[in-house]
Amino acid sequence: MEHESIELLAEIKSILDFIAFFIVMGCIFWSIKSILSVVANFKTVYKNKWENDAVRFIQTNQLEELKSHCLEKLESSPKDANANWYLARYYYIVKDLDQCKKYFSLAVEVYPTWEEDAETYIKKLERN
Repeated sequence: MEHESIELLAEIKSILDFIAFFIVMGCIFWSIKSILSVVANFKTVYKNKWENDAVRFIQTNQLEELKSHCLEKLESSPKDANANWYLARYYYIVKDLDQCKKYFSLAVEVYPTWEEDAETYIKKLERN
């Protein structure tokens, strides 16, 4: 009887170890998922801040700041669609058609759906 009790306790311990393993693994996966979510949110906030600054420079007519802001971003990320887009907007405002076309084209390479808006800016500039 004592031997059967020990075997039963050993079996219960194995089952509890098995359950504990899955609980720990679940906690680890949940932690990793949470960390990845925080990192993704941080990237979004950083991107939104960059874009908000670009919009603010346009709205307040701080054109040289806008140009510097975009060029700085393009040094580290030459294919950044937003930086190319806002630099194209800068050249649109200062009426430099060739540079405007160049940077809109680079932005549209990344996001082809932006082509119609880019064409609108270019056509307006060509008319002026």
